[in-house]
Amino acid sequence: DSERMKEEFLDSLDLFETLENKDLRLALAKTPKNKEFSNMRKIDILEKFGLIVMAVEKKNNRFQVQVPFNKKIGAGTKVIVLGTDLQLKIFEKSEKRS
Repeated sequence: DSERMKEEFLDSLDLFETLENKDLRLALAKTPKNKEFSNMRKIDILEKFGLIVMAVEKKNNRFQVQVPFNKKIGAGTKVIVLGTDLQLKIFEKSEKRS
């Protein structure tokens, strides 16, 4: 639904304003290999962890940028994310629990 995608995009802009004074960094991470992540989308990672998915690894070991918010990101997928150290630690811990 294009209206929902528009709202999600505007919400992400609000997130950027909220984080403008935070120390953000890019990191290579892997989505946890558990059932919860089997149908997770880019927007779900933003909502659950506060991380912005900048790129997703494709099957040919290259990364897709400009990933749509509704794109499913399967369990065990390598992603490049933008976030604070705390957000990244929480995401990494969820990977270790899987």
